[in-house]
Amino acid sequence: MDSIRLALAQINPTTGDIKGNADRIIAYAENAAGLGAELVAFPELALSGYHPRDLLANRVFLTACYTELKRISETVTETTVLVGLPLLESTTTNAAAVCSGGLMRGAFHKHHMPGHGVLGEARYFQSGDGLRLLEVGVALVGVNLREDLWYVEGPAQQQCEAGATLIINMSAWPYVAGRSGFAEHLIANFASRCSTPVAFVNMAGASDELIFEGGSLVMGADGKLIASARHFVEDLLVVDVPLARKPADIKPADTEPSETEPALETDEPDIETNEQDQRPQIIKVQSFFQTGQTGQTGQTGRPEQIAQAGQRPELPEREIPEPMNPEHALYSALSTGVLDFAEKGKYGGAMLVMSGGLASALAASIAADALGSTGVHALIPGGKSADAARKCAGLLGIRTIEVQSADLSQRALGTALMDESAALGLLPLASITKSDLATGGITLYGETAGLFAPLCDLWGADVMRLASWRNSMGEVMPQKALEAGDKGRHEDAALKALMEDDLGFAEAMYAGGFGPAGIEELFDRLQGAEHLRRQAPPGPKVTAKAIGIDWALPLISKFDPKP
Repeated sequence: MDSIRLALAQINPTTGDIKGNADRIIAYAENAAGLGAELVAFPELALSGYHPRDLLANRVFLTACYTELKRISETVTETTVLVGLPLLESTTTNAAAVCSGGLMRGAFHKHHMPGHGVLGEARYFQSGDGLRLLEVGVALVGVNLREDLWYVEGPAQQQCEAGATLIINMSAWPYVAGRSGFAEHLIANFASRCSTPVAFVNMAGASDELIFEGGSLVMGADGKLIASARHFVEDLLVVDVPLARKPADIKPADTEPSETEPALETDEPDIETNEQDQRPQIIKVQSFFQTGQTGQTGQTGRPEQIAQAGQRPELPEREIPEPMNPEHALYSALSTGVLDFAEKGKYGGAMLVMSGGLASALAASIAADALGSTGVHALIPGGKSADAARKCAGLLGIRTIEVQSADLSQRALGTALMDESAALGLLPLASITKSDLATGGITLYGETAGLFAPLCDLWGADVMRLASWRNSMGEVMPQKALEAGDKGRHEDAALKALMEDDLGFAEAMYAGGFGPAGIEELFDRLQGAEHLRRQAPPGPKVTAKAIGIDWALPLISKFDPKP
């Protein structure tokens, strides 16, 4: 069976660092070429970082992306590279540029744009149209971007029907707690239904609130996993992918098909345009290596021997990583958020106030695991909780600073945190939770002081569950803190019903075990805390609806919640 040696470069770009991201792309592409990869795919918007937001309205930013794309194409000459970037032509599109032989040979454009929350792309990008395939060696590749794989009879299925022997989906797919494995399931279903192998390259790391899980993978035409990359960290997955036999047998989907988009002609160079509108345009590039039969999967790292004279080196076998349990994945996501916010922001470490409670203990544990114990400082206020805070800091091995002040109010501690962290060049962390923000049970400029809040998208019950899981790996939080943290579950259940599940007040009453008066009082607190929520620091988005970027109330509202 014919195959193509494909490299999936799961990188962690920094938003706006266009030159640095280009350097990273070049390094990974050259490593992949050394391993004999005929084609190297990078994540969606890898060159700009995801999400650039209103930088996408800046023509200088878009021009800089194109300039660096040209440098990539001129530098990487031993393989073909797919680079995700915002591409300014007559309009701005979310694109995958094809770089080969020193030139940009064409591009694939994203069709389906998310229009909500922090992922909102419809505001910035023009939707793509037309049907294109990439011909490299014996492979006919359909390239698409994230949501374009999701739609029945959408761009990816159209590419299969047009003769694609491999689908490559370039994504910046954010992590959401409880949904690990969803991408793998979706891709397996698509691959088996369309009888076509699928390669999925995802971003790793974090960008502001967004966490990217990585987990890039290759799925066979039978829907069985061939190879996958690690989670949350950078990786280079090189795989000999067996190509589909064509014509493919496209099986009907279980859902109603969405509207399809017509193929358009193009006058771009290096693209073969067919006379019939519904036939694909073919971007043809040179294959730099001898086409081989299906071989072994995967290698990561820098090769010691560079492939020469068109011969591909053998790839040693690579084990498929074990899936993470939900708590491990969530903890890793939060640690990734803290690590990248600190490192990309050029902070020398982190600082937080340790109150002796469970939330600050968990936040300190996440920071210490992310940055190393020596990179975390804890402010310890005096009072009856100081001993518990010191014990937790000792278990974590982090540095402590005793607050020498008669004023131990939350605002005084918030001011001390901001002053001390600024003096030491550290990232100030707030230990607030989603439960705190929902009901306003914290002090503005007190507990909300800080520039990043690792737990701000966790309910109190999630904090308890995650802290218990982390302690099962070795005690880092005193048992007293765990026992004290088991509170507020009924409120959380009602709030989750209202805020995340979009349920009515009757359902929220039932979920939380409240009567009409109780749910009305809870909603009053929810409404009254909106000013506070809008002034709270950002943090990792790990649920489908994070406060602020996905969910908000009017500052002034007279809505009556009574059922």
